[in-house]
Amino acid sequence: MNTDQSDLIPNISPIVKLEEPDLADRGIKVYVKRDDLLYGPSQGNKFRKLTHHLAQAITLEKSELISFGGAYSNHLFALAYVGWKNKLPTIGIVRGEIDQSNPTIKAMQQWGMHLMSLTRTEYRKRHDPSFLGRLQHKYPKAYIIPEGGSGKLGMLGIQDLVREVYEQTAHTFDYWACPIATGATAAGMLSSLKGKTELWTFCVLKGADARKILEPYGLYHSQLERLIPYPAHMGGFAKRSSEIEFFIKHFYAKHNILLDPIYTGKMMFKLYESLNDKVDIYPASILVIHTGGTQGNLGYNMRFGTDLPVPHLFPSL
Repeated sequence: MNTDQSDLIPNISPIVKLEEPDLADRGIKVYVKRDDLLYGPSQGNKFRKLTHHLAQAITLEKSELISFGGAYSNHLFALAYVGWKNKLPTIGIVRGEIDQSNPTIKAMQQWGMHLMSLTRTEYRKRHDPSFLGRLQHKYPKAYIIPEGGSGKLGMLGIQDLVREVYEQTAHTFDYWACPIATGATAAGMLSSLKGKTELWTFCVLKGADARKILEPYGLYHSQLERLIPYPAHMGGFAKRSSEIEFFIKHFYAKHNILLDPIYTGKMMFKLYESLNDKVDIYPASILVIHTGGTQGNLGYNMRFGTDLPVPHLFPSL
Protein backbone atom coordinates (compact mmCIF):
# COMPACT_ATOMS: atom_id res chain seq x y z
CA MET A 1 0.00 0.00 0.00
CA ASN A 2 1.60 3.23 -1.18
CA THR A 3 0.07 5.65 1.31
CA ASP A 4 1.52 8.60 3.17
CA GLN A 5 0.41 8.15 6.78
CA SER A 6 0.57 11.93 7.24
CA ASP A 7 -2.58 12.04 5.10
CA LEU A 8 -4.35 10.11 7.84
CA ILE A 9 -3.82 12.81 10.48
CA PRO A 10 -6.64 15.35 10.76
CA ASN A 11 -6.01 19.05 10.95
CA ILE A 12 -6.95 20.63 14.26
CA SER A 13 -10.56 21.75 14.09
CA PRO A 14 -11.48 25.01 15.86
CA ILE A 15 -13.66 25.41 18.93
CA VAL A 16 -16.18 28.23 18.59
CA LYS A 17 -18.55 29.79 21.11
CA LEU A 18 -22.19 30.13 20.14
CA GLU A 19 -23.70 33.52 20.81
CA GLU A 20 -26.89 32.65 22.68
CA PRO A 21 -27.92 35.61 24.90
CA ASP A 22 -30.83 33.79 26.55
CA LEU A 23 -28.57 30.95 27.64
CA ALA A 24 -25.77 33.33 28.61
CA ASP A 25 -28.16 35.18 30.93
CA ARG A 26 -28.52 31.89 32.81
CA GLY A 27 -24.76 31.33 32.92
CA ILE A 28 -24.79 28.66 30.20
CA LYS A 29 -22.04 28.77 27.57
CA VAL A 30 -22.22 26.50 24.53
CA TYR A 31 -19.15 25.76 22.41
CA VAL A 32 -18.86 23.69 19.24
CA LYS A 33 -15.83 21.64 18.22
CA ARG A 34 -16.02 22.15 14.43
CA ASP A 35 -14.96 18.71 13.27
CA ASP A 36 -17.22 19.28 10.27
CA LEU A 37 -14.34 21.38 8.89
CA LEU A 38 -11.90 18.46 8.85
CA TYR A 39 -10.42 16.73 5.82
CA GLY A 40 -12.82 17.91 3.16
CA PRO A 41 -15.78 15.65 2.35
CA SER A 42 -14.83 12.95 4.86
CA GLN A 43 -15.34 15.46 7.71
CA GLY A 44 -15.96 14.85 11.36
CA ASN A 45 -16.05 11.63 13.32
CA LYS A 46 -16.32 9.74 10.02
CA PHE A 47 -12.69 10.55 9.30
CA ARG A 48 -11.61 10.26 12.93
CA LYS A 49 -12.99 6.73 13.15
CA LEU A 50 -11.17 5.74 9.96
CA THR A 51 -7.65 6.85 10.94
CA HIS A 52 -6.66 3.85 13.06
CA HIS A 53 -8.38 1.40 10.73
CA LEU A 54 -6.32 2.84 7.88
CA ALA A 55 -3.12 2.66 9.92
CA GLN A 56 -3.91 -0.99 10.67
CA ALA A 57 -4.47 -1.67 6.97
CA ILE A 58 -1.04 -0.23 6.26
CA THR A 59 0.54 -2.35 8.99
CA LEU A 60 -1.08 -5.49 7.54
CA GLU A 61 0.03 -4.46 4.02
CA LYS A 62 -3.50 -4.52 2.67
CA SER A 63 -4.03 -2.82 -0.67
CA GLU A 64 -7.77 -2.14 -0.74
CA LEU A 65 -10.53 -1.26 1.71
CA ILE A 66 -14.03 -2.70 2.15
CA SER A 67 -16.85 -1.48 4.36
CA PHE A 68 -20.63 -1.38 4.76
CA GLY A 69 -23.38 1.22 4.84
CA GLY A 70 -26.71 2.45 3.59
CA ALA A 71 -27.27 4.22 0.30
CA TYR A 72 -26.77 7.63 1.98
CA SER A 73 -23.97 6.49 4.29
CA ASN A 74 -21.67 9.20 5.64
CA HIS A 75 -19.16 6.47 6.46
CA LEU A 76 -18.96 5.04 2.93
CA PHE A 77 -18.90 8.57 1.53
CA ALA A 78 -15.92 9.39 3.75
CA LEU A 79 -14.17 6.11 2.94
CA ALA A 80 -14.58 6.65 -0.81
CA TYR A 81 -13.01 10.09 -0.55
CA VAL A 82 -10.14 8.89 1.66
CA GLY A 83 -9.47 6.04 -0.77
CA TRP A 84 -9.46 8.41 -3.74
CA LYS A 85 -7.24 10.87 -1.89
CA ASN A 86 -4.72 8.15 -1.02
CA LYS A 87 -4.99 6.21 -4.29
CA LEU A 88 -6.49 3.18 -2.54
CA PRO A 89 -9.20 1.04 -4.16
CA THR A 90 -12.38 0.92 -2.09
CA ILE A 91 -15.42 -1.35 -2.12
CA GLY A 92 -18.71 -0.28 -0.57
CA ILE A 93 -21.27 -2.93 0.34
CA VAL A 94 -24.60 -1.10 0.24
CA ARG A 95 -27.84 -2.05 1.97
CA GLY A 96 -30.64 -2.12 -0.59
CA GLU A 97 -30.80 -0.82 -4.13
CA ILE A 98 -28.22 1.50 -5.68
CA ASP A 99 -30.01 4.53 -7.11
CA GLN A 100 -27.80 6.32 -9.63
CA SER A 101 -29.62 9.60 -9.00
CA ASN A 102 -28.57 9.55 -5.33
CA PRO A 103 -25.91 12.29 -4.84
CA THR A 104 -24.06 10.18 -2.25
CA ILE A 105 -23.85 7.25 -4.68
CA LYS A 106 -22.73 9.56 -7.47
CA ALA A 107 -19.90 11.01 -5.39
CA MET A 108 -18.69 7.62 -4.17
CA GLN A 109 -18.55 6.33 -7.73
CA GLN A 110 -16.76 9.48 -8.88
CA TRP A 111 -14.13 8.76 -6.25
CA GLY A 112 -13.68 5.27 -7.67
CA MET A 113 -15.53 3.20 -5.07
CA HIS A 114 -16.88 -0.07 -6.41
CA LEU A 115 -20.40 -0.54 -5.04
CA MET A 116 -22.06 -3.88 -4.31
CA SER A 117 -25.74 -4.10 -3.41
CA LEU A 118 -27.09 -6.54 -0.81
CA THR A 119 -30.70 -7.17 0.07
CA ARG A 120 -31.65 -6.08 3.56
CA THR A 121 -31.77 -9.74 4.61
CA GLU A 122 -28.26 -10.40 3.29
CA TYR A 123 -27.00 -7.15 4.80
CA ARG A 124 -27.96 -8.30 8.30
CA LYS A 125 -25.13 -10.86 8.04
CA ARG A 126 -22.48 -8.12 7.96
CA HIS A 127 -21.29 -8.96 11.49
CA ASP A 128 -21.44 -12.74 11.00
CA PRO A 129 -17.94 -14.33 11.13
CA SER A 130 -18.72 -16.83 8.36
CA PHE A 131 -19.98 -14.05 6.07
CA LEU A 132 -16.88 -11.95 6.80
CA GLY A 133 -14.67 -14.99 6.26
CA ARG A 134 -16.14 -15.57 2.81
CA LEU A 135 -15.74 -11.90 1.99
CA GLN A 136 -12.10 -11.94 3.08
CA HIS A 137 -11.48 -15.09 1.01
CA LYS A 138 -12.94 -13.36 -2.06
CA TYR A 139 -10.83 -10.23 -1.45
CA PRO A 140 -7.63 -11.48 0.25
CA LYS A 141 -5.80 -8.16 -0.19
CA ALA A 142 -8.61 -6.14 1.39
CA TYR A 143 -8.88 -4.74 4.89
CA ILE A 144 -12.49 -4.98 6.09
CA ILE A 145 -13.70 -2.01 8.14
CA PRO A 146 -16.82 -2.47 10.30
CA GLU A 147 -19.95 -0.52 9.44
CA GLY A 148 -19.59 3.09 10.53
CA GLY A 149 -15.87 2.65 11.21
CA SER A 150 -16.89 1.35 14.62
CA GLY A 151 -15.10 -1.02 16.97
CA LYS A 152 -12.09 -0.48 19.20
CA LEU A 153 -10.02 1.10 16.40
CA GLY A 154 -12.80 3.57 15.66
CA MET A 155 -12.89 4.42 19.35
CA LEU A 156 -9.16 5.19 19.30
CA GLY A 157 -9.73 7.87 16.66
CA ILE A 158 -12.18 9.61 18.98
CA GLN A 159 -9.70 9.39 21.86
CA ASP A 160 -7.39 11.41 19.59
CA LEU A 161 -10.12 14.05 19.37
CA VAL A 162 -10.41 14.26 23.17
CA ARG A 163 -6.64 14.64 23.56
CA GLU A 164 -6.71 17.32 20.87
CA VAL A 165 -9.28 19.33 22.83
CA TYR A 166 -7.25 19.12 26.05
CA GLU A 167 -4.14 20.29 24.18
CA GLN A 168 -6.08 22.96 22.29
CA THR A 169 -7.60 24.84 25.19
CA ALA A 170 -7.17 25.24 28.93
CA HIS A 171 -10.91 25.81 29.25
CA THR A 172 -12.68 23.22 31.39
CA PHE A 173 -16.04 22.04 30.08
CA ASP A 174 -18.62 20.72 32.50
CA TYR A 175 -20.37 18.69 29.84
CA TRP A 176 -19.56 17.29 26.41
CA ALA A 177 -22.29 16.33 23.91
CA CYS A 178 -22.45 14.10 20.84
CA PRO A 179 -24.93 12.03 18.82
CA ILE A 180 -24.81 8.26 19.22
CA ALA A 181 -25.57 5.42 16.79
CA THR A 182 -22.82 2.76 16.53
CA GLY A 183 -21.29 4.00 19.80
CA ALA A 184 -17.63 4.44 18.82
CA THR A 185 -17.72 8.22 19.24
CA ALA A 186 -19.35 8.13 22.67
CA ALA A 187 -17.09 5.25 23.79
CA GLY A 188 -13.96 7.15 22.75
CA MET A 189 -15.08 10.15 24.75
CA LEU A 190 -16.19 8.27 27.85
CA SER A 191 -12.86 6.44 27.96
CA SER A 192 -10.86 9.67 27.73
CA LEU A 193 -12.68 12.46 29.58
CA LYS A 194 -11.06 13.82 32.71
CA GLY A 195 -12.27 15.10 36.05
CA LYS A 196 -16.00 15.16 36.68
CA THR A 197 -16.99 15.95 33.10
CA GLU A 198 -20.20 14.26 31.96
CA LEU A 199 -21.13 13.21 28.43
CA TRP A 200 -24.59 13.87 27.06
CA THR A 201 -25.40 11.46 24.23
CA PHE A 202 -28.30 12.00 21.85
CA CYS A 203 -29.43 8.67 20.41
CA VAL A 204 -30.82 8.94 16.88
CA LEU A 205 -31.97 5.29 16.74
CA LYS A 206 -35.57 4.61 17.72
CA GLY A 207 -35.91 2.14 20.56
CA ALA A 208 -32.15 1.91 21.14
CA ASP A 209 -30.49 2.17 24.53
CA ALA A 210 -27.18 4.04 24.73
CA ARG A 211 -25.79 1.74 27.42
CA LYS A 212 -26.64 -1.32 25.35
CA ILE A 213 -24.96 0.23 22.29
CA LEU A 214 -21.80 0.82 24.34
CA GLU A 215 -21.54 -2.72 25.77
CA PRO A 216 -19.12 -4.06 23.09
CA TYR A 217 -16.56 -1.36 23.91
CA GLY A 218 -15.68 -2.74 27.34
CA LEU A 219 -15.97 0.53 29.23
CA TYR A 220 -15.45 0.59 32.98
CA HIS A 221 -18.34 1.29 35.30
CA SER A 222 -16.66 4.52 36.38
CA GLN A 223 -16.55 5.66 32.74
CA LEU A 224 -20.20 4.79 32.12
CA GLU A 225 -21.17 6.83 35.17
CA ARG A 226 -20.33 9.93 33.09
CA LEU A 227 -23.05 9.03 30.57
CA ILE A 228 -26.27 11.06 30.47
CA PRO A 229 -28.38 9.61 27.61
CA TYR A 230 -31.15 11.43 25.78
CA PRO A 231 -33.48 10.04 23.08
CA ALA A 232 -33.25 12.06 19.87
CA HIS A 233 -34.73 9.86 17.12
CA MET A 234 -37.73 12.20 16.68
CA GLY A 235 -39.85 9.63 14.90
CA GLY A 236 -37.14 7.27 13.71
CA PHE A 237 -33.74 7.14 12.06
CA ALA A 238 -33.58 9.17 8.84
CA LYS A 239 -37.30 9.96 9.01
CA ARG A 240 -38.49 13.35 7.83
CA SER A 241 -39.10 16.04 10.45
CA SER A 242 -40.31 19.49 9.46
CA GLU A 243 -39.40 20.62 12.98
CA ILE A 244 -35.76 19.67 12.40
CA GLU A 245 -35.76 21.22 8.94
CA PHE A 246 -36.87 24.57 10.37
CA PHE A 247 -34.32 24.32 13.18
CA ILE A 248 -31.43 23.57 10.80
CA LYS A 249 -32.27 26.59 8.62
CA HIS A 250 -32.63 28.87 11.64
CA PHE A 251 -29.39 27.62 13.22
CA TYR A 252 -27.48 28.08 9.95
CA ALA A 253 -28.81 31.63 9.50
CA LYS A 254 -27.91 32.51 13.09
CA HIS A 255 -24.51 30.81 13.50
CA ASN A 256 -23.34 30.01 9.95
CA ILE A 257 -22.89 26.40 11.02
CA LEU A 258 -24.46 23.71 8.87
CA LEU A 259 -26.21 20.79 10.58
CA ASP A 260 -27.64 17.61 9.09
CA PRO A 261 -31.15 16.22 9.74
CA ILE A 262 -30.02 12.73 10.78
CA TYR A 263 -27.44 13.33 13.53
CA THR A 264 -26.26 16.83 14.40
CA GLY A 265 -29.55 18.60 13.73
CA LYS A 266 -31.41 16.28 16.11
CA MET A 267 -28.62 16.52 18.66
CA MET A 268 -28.63 20.33 18.72
CA PHE A 269 -32.42 20.52 18.72
CA LYS A 270 -32.66 18.19 21.71
CA LEU A 271 -29.72 19.90 23.44
CA TYR A 272 -31.45 23.26 23.28
CA GLU A 273 -34.71 21.67 24.37
CA SER A 274 -33.05 20.08 27.38
CA LEU A 275 -31.23 23.29 28.31
CA ASN A 276 -34.51 25.16 28.27
CA ASP A 277 -36.06 22.49 30.50
CA LYS A 278 -33.22 22.29 33.00
CA VAL A 279 -33.08 24.65 35.94
CA ASP A 280 -30.28 23.00 37.90
CA ILE A 281 -27.17 22.99 35.69
CA TYR A 282 -26.15 26.62 35.40
CA PRO A 283 -23.64 28.09 35.43
CA ALA A 284 -22.31 25.52 32.97
CA SER A 285 -19.96 25.20 30.02
CA ILE A 286 -20.88 22.70 27.30
CA LEU A 287 -18.76 21.42 24.42
CA VAL A 288 -20.75 20.00 21.51
CA ILE A 289 -18.88 17.81 19.03
CA HIS A 290 -19.96 18.52 15.46
CA THR A 291 -19.59 15.09 13.88
CA GLY A 292 -19.96 16.24 10.26
CA GLY A 293 -22.20 14.29 7.91
CA THR A 294 -23.57 17.36 6.18
CA GLN A 295 -23.29 15.66 2.79
CA GLY A 296 -26.49 13.91 3.85
CA ASN A 297 -28.43 17.14 3.28
CA LEU A 298 -28.07 16.59 -0.47
CA GLY A 299 -29.70 13.17 -0.30
CA TYR A 300 -32.34 14.38 2.15
CA ASN A 301 -33.33 17.17 -0.23
CA MET A 302 -33.52 14.68 -3.09
CA ARG A 303 -35.68 12.23 -1.11
CA PHE A 304 -38.12 14.73 0.36
CA GLY A 305 -38.04 17.68 -2.04
CA THR A 306 -36.77 19.99 0.69
CA ASP A 307 -34.37 22.91 0.51
CA LEU A 308 -31.96 22.43 3.39
CA PRO A 309 -28.69 24.33 3.01
CA VAL A 310 -26.00 22.09 1.54
CA PRO A 311 -22.20 21.99 1.84
CA HIS A 312 -19.71 22.56 -0.95
CA LEU A 313 -17.90 19.26 -0.49
CA PHE A 314 -17.24 17.92 -3.92
CA PRO A 315 -13.75 18.53 -5.29
CA SER A 316 -13.08 18.81 -8.99
CA LEU A 317 -12.19 15.26 -10.07
